[in-house]
Amino acid sequence: MRSGSTVTDLDGEFAGLWPLARDGTDPSRLRSGLEPLAAAGHPAAAFELARLCFEGIGGARDPSAAFVWSLRSARGGHAPGAAMAGDFYLHAEPEHRACVRLADRALRWHEQAALAGHADAAMATSDALRMGRGCERDFGRAYLFLLLALGCSTRPRPVADLLLPSLRTDLDDEEISRIEARAQQMLTTLPRPDADAHGYWRHCAEQHGLSDL
Repeated sequence: MRSGSTVTDLDGEFAGLWPLARDGTDPSRLRSGLEPLAAAGHPAAAFELARLCFEGIGGARDPSAAFVWSLRSARGGHAPGAAMAGDFYLHAEPEHRACVRLADRALRWHEQAALAGHADAAMATSDALRMGRGCERDFGRAYLFLLLALGCSTRPRPVADLLLPSLRTDLDDEEISRIEARAQQMLTTLPRPDADAHGYWRHCAEQHGLSDL
């Protein structure tokens, strides 16, 4: 959740969901336009609405509403929404008035997002398994999700690179080979969360009469 982003700073991971914003859409109209889409059950729209609410774009900052919309997105199977819900359960502050910190729920949503190709969530899942946060410590699975984080990532991850040799010391050679083979196999089939985001958003907008926003 990037606190400093604006509707014109949309060149990152989810830029494909924002073609209308990049055309100069008023943030408040974008936010109100997303609400019926999210309420109708579109998980990608729910995630984008969650981001707007959390960052205070197009209206008042509302972490509580952001949490609710992130959960709707996560329950709809949207990887970025699941990652955001996991972040809430892991990092929530009292002033957010959203939820309490629950490490097991954070792990649940982060793992769901990781298995859908979300690199940051894979890293969070690996950390939880390595440290026993919300679960029993499991160095083998921590190593697996660390490999998935590196394989799904589009940017360097020096922390992950540093953790790899440390985790290997807790595993024998046979385990390492087996886990690496499994990770390689999984990476050939994992989806990329934003691969068809642009087309999906356009479809939603057209179906709900929002293409002229």
